[in-house]
Amino acid sequence: MWTTHQNLDLWFSTWKNTVIDLGFGREALPEDQVVGEIFFYENQMSRIINLDKTDGSLDNTTGNKGGRPPVVFTDPTLSHGAVAANKSRYSSTVICGSSASGEAIPPHFQLKTLAKSDATTRISVNWFLHSASMVGKFGFDTPRELPSTFGMNERGGMNSVELDKYIKKPILPLFPDVEDVPLKRVLLKLDSGPGRMNLDMLADLRLQGVYVIPGVPNTTHATQETNQNYGLYKSIYRGNLQLLSKARQKMRKRIMVSDLPLLVFGGYDYITKTVLKNAFERAFSLERNLGCWKKCGAVPLTRVPLKSKDV
Repeated sequence: MWTTHQNLDLWFSTWKNTVIDLGFGREALPEDQVVGEIFFYENQMSRIINLDKTDGSLDNTTGNKGGRPPVVFTDPTLSHGAVAANKSRYSSTVICGSSASGEAIPPHFQLKTLAKSDATTRISVNWFLHSASMVGKFGFDTPRELPSTFGMNERGGMNSVELDKYIKKPILPLFPDVEDVPLKRVLLKLDSGPGRMNLDMLADLRLQGVYVIPGVPNTTHATQETNQNYGLYKSIYRGNLQLLSKARQKMRKRIMVSDLPLLVFGGYDYITKTVLKNAFERAFSLERNLGCWKKCGAVPLTRVPLKSKDV
């Protein structure tokens, strides 16, 4: 019910004014020969980023791989064989995203811990066996290697406190030159989930030159860039989980929390000698990121979602 032409058109108009007022670009002129309503200044699209979270479950007894379910013909008179599965109540949160210039943001894993203090918090060294880094430029002068990150809390999810910590720890270091002056600011385009209206966080970030722009509630399927990436990501991730579950079951081994990077980044499982696909690399490639931004109509500013059948 939120996904209406009026709501989205109002948001796009506000977005346009915000981008211009903060100095990321200006109104496009015919002689600029650019797509959309805004001419973005040099290097400013790399300072506009979108983030979104997804489930990092290790349980493959529920959920699907994304897309349309396959059609399967069966004989009801025949019994069905059992399928090996990894049943786990453990669930974490994975945060991914990209910049409007197509660079993938290193993924962040929010894990669950029962520790009551930072001093007693632990993580297995096996976690780092498959944890990957990526190369990006963002606010640096030259591209450099950027590590994936992780955090821990009691539920393994993102609340206002964890969101504040996540923005200040893994995100702000991507822009070492950030300050509240034109050409140095950063725009965070987020959904309207919990913690986005934390006034203390918003005020603190704004003083540093970081502006949080929430989207229209319940419209991520049409306007959220990272939401578009997650279709392919979830499909490959669930496929990896199913393949690894079958291989581990044959050896009577379970999938552990330290296997989460293996499921996301793919690679060689030394226990079962199984090779998994790189879900993150496939879903957050430069081409796919640019395609997702183009589809959501914010950068370049084309308001494409207003023409969608879902609106």
